[in-house]
Amino acid sequence: MTIVFSRYLYNTDEVKLTFIECLLKQENLNECYFWIYEFYKSGYVSETWNLLYKVYFDFFALKNPKMEKKLNIYYEKWKEDNNVMNILWVVKNLFRFEKDYIIFMLRIYYNTRNTDILTGTDIIIDGFQYKKKEEIFLVKAIQQKKKIAISYYLKKLIKSPSLIELLEKVLKKTISLNKFYDNIYHQLLVIIIKSFKIESKKKIYYKIVKVKEIKEVLASDDSCQNDGKHEDVSYIYKTLLKRRLYGISSNLGCFKLCRDNIDLNHKFWYNWEYYAYKCPIWEQRFNKYKIKVNNKKELIDFENDNDFEEFYEKYGYEPDEQSEEVQEKSIKKIEKLVLKKWINGLFKDQMTKNIRIKIEY
Repeated sequence: MTIVFSRYLYNTDEVKLTFIECLLKQENLNECYFWIYEFYKSGYVSETWNLLYKVYFDFFALKNPKMEKKLNIYYEKWKEDNNVMNILWVVKNLFRFEKDYIIFMLRIYYNTRNTDILTGTDIIIDGFQYKKKEEIFLVKAIQQKKKIAISYYLKKLIKSPSLIELLEKVLKKTISLNKFYDNIYHQLLVIIIKSFKIESKKKIYYKIVKVKEIKEVLASDDSCQNDGKHEDVSYIYKTLLKRRLYGISSNLGCFKLCRDNIDLNHKFWYNWEYYAYKCPIWEQRFNKYKIKVNNKKELIDFENDNDFEEFYEKYGYEPDEQSEEVQEKSIKKIEKLVLKKWINGLFKDQMTKNIRIKIEY
């Protein structure tokens, strides 16, 4: 894991995690828009949709199974018109829906730690020949509704060519995988747990994204150069002040972060160009000029002064010269936090188990 600075020089991994937390808090929709658009406009286009699917399956799929078809519809619309409205629609509706953390915990923690005890004799399934003992354990786990064991043995068998056949016989249904999301384990885990009929009884209805909302999101694309002459770089200097509407969450200490064990402040102040270059939008900007990537010194070297001056006239954000308030929106200290505290701050159903290791999302 390495630091990558986004469009407005946030740590990209923290942009994603802050978006997830805001979405689950369900308090400020505009902030959710801000974070998903920051990720999207940083050049992570297909990755944005992958993140939305991942978040949906982790936190919303069990109680809102019909939303998956809608997600697919808006993804296909986006592929046709590349309109950010399609992304905002997904965010707006997830923001309103019931949530849980069952799949999230099974996927990120229990898939390698089985604490469930399975009972009973081996189960015979007509027309299926067991090839591995884990197949028997998975069938038992499903029939006994032992969710942790399901996540564990499903992970063990995920590369088995006969897994889908086995699950179709056990669940007595045809399994259709979502072609727009490539995490097969994640999908199958949801399909199995969903078969236990734990979805919400509330009627689902959807809301459209208003034109005003779209305009407000797109306003972050406007260059600060619009406030004055292009040659006056002092306006570029104001970019982070004007465009950093929110700060990353300080509650991300339960996750593995790219900032762990490095001097983030120094990277942000003196090497921002080097770490921004790893981001698609910044790579595109830098590559318009003759440059060399200096990995030893963690710098971007311009081969001539004209290119150097032109680049900084456009993108001289000067993060080290910003106010403390502006800087703290991305480099604030993130204290260590146990996952239980993060979960319990977001969900009504409280988590009791203490998990002290950092989780990789």
